[in-house]
Amino acid sequence: PAQLDPLVTRGNVLITADGWEGALLYVDGAPQGRVPTQVMLQEGMHTFVLKRGDAAKTSQRRVRLAESGVTRLSLVD
Repeated sequence: PAQLDPLVTRGNVLITADGWEGALLYVDGAPQGRVPTQVMLQEGMHTFVLKRGDAAKTSQRRVRLAESGVTRLSLVD
């Protein structure tokens, strides 16, 4: 019998946030730069925090990666 290990899926995700352009982005507590930005993420649940001045927006999202290319994720609906 063969044992199959789970495939770890990672990919580039373009993060946008209408009205929050230039805000600092943290993914799972780690700083990632300013939005819009592109980050490498593993498929699954991630916590995104945008900070600008005294304002902050938190979003928890499950990331589903595209089979090829870049996945686009908008944090502000």
